[in-house]
Amino acid sequence: MNKKLLLLILFVVSFDLFGSAFFTAKPKKVSQQKDFFAGGILQFESQTQIVAQFNGYISGVFVRAGDRVRKNQTLLKIKREEPGFINQDFPIKAPFNGIVRSVNAYQGSRVSAQTSLMVVADENSLRFYADLFLQDLQYIKSGMSVQLIFPNIVHELKGKVEKILEGNPAKKTAQVIVKIDQPQNLLIPFSEGKMRFSVQSGSVWLVPAEALLRDRSGYFVWIKENGIARKRSVKIGELQGTDFQILEGIEGSEEIIVFGTDDLKENQRVDEF
Repeated sequence: MNKKLLLLILFVVSFDLFGSAFFTAKPKKVSQQKDFFAGGILQFESQTQIVAQFNGYISGVFVRAGDRVRKNQTLLKIKREEPGFINQDFPIKAPFNGIVRSVNAYQGSRVSAQTSLMVVADENSLRFYADLFLQDLQYIKSGMSVQLIFPNIVHELKGKVEKILEGNPAKKTAQVIVKIDQPQNLLIPFSEGKMRFSVQSGSVWLVPAEALLRDRSGYFVWIKENGIARKRSVKIGELQGTDFQILEGIEGSEEIIVFGTDDLKENQRVDEF
C-alpha cells in the first residue's frame, strides 16, 4: 500500500478516536539536474562512390536511392564488353552496411571504366550534428553521454559526444558531433531532432505536498519544535511527483507536520500519533 495513503488512513482513524492527530516527516534532500537542449540534423561523415571497373552495359539494377544495404549485397550487374568476357555478368557489391544515397546507373545503359554508378553512405558514419549555444558550451565535453530525440521515434536514443567544433561567433553556436550508440533503421538521414544532456546543479529539499499551506503572506509549513507547532514561511519550487521543492525557509533537520494542520495554531502543543 502507498505509504502516504497508509498515513492518511491512520490519521483519520486516530482523529475519530482521539479528536486530533499529527504526522510529521523529515524533508528529503535530492540532487538537482539542469537539462540543456540543442537542435540538429543527422548526416553521414563518410560515403563512397561506386564506379565501373571496365567497359560494358548495365544488365540489372537492384537497389534505389534511400535503400538500406548490407555488406556484399549485390547492387547491380554489368555485362563486360571486352575480349574474353563477352556476355558475362559481373556483380557490383556493397562495400559495407549503408544507405544508397544516389543511383546513376540504369538497366541497359552503357558504361566505361570509372563511370560513376551510385553513391553509398556508410551507416556507421551516421552522426548527429547539434548546434549548441556558446553560453552552454561550458557544460559539455567529449565523451559525454547525451540523449537524442526524433519526431518519428517514440523513445530517446543514447549517444556520446565525439567532437566539439570551434564556435561560430556570428551564429553564437558551436557544432557538437554525436555518435549514436545503437543506430536504428528508423533513423532517416537529414532528419531534424534535438540533443539533450543534463548536468548536476546542486541539491534541493523536498516536502510532501500535503504539508504545504498558503495564506495572504505566501506559502508556509508547520514545524514541530520541542513538541510545539511553529509556522515557517517558505519559498517553493517545482512539484516533483507528490513533493514540492523548498528553495528557502528550511534547513533539513526540521520535523514537518504533514497531517493535522487544519486548525493548528502557533505555539499549540502537538502530539504525534
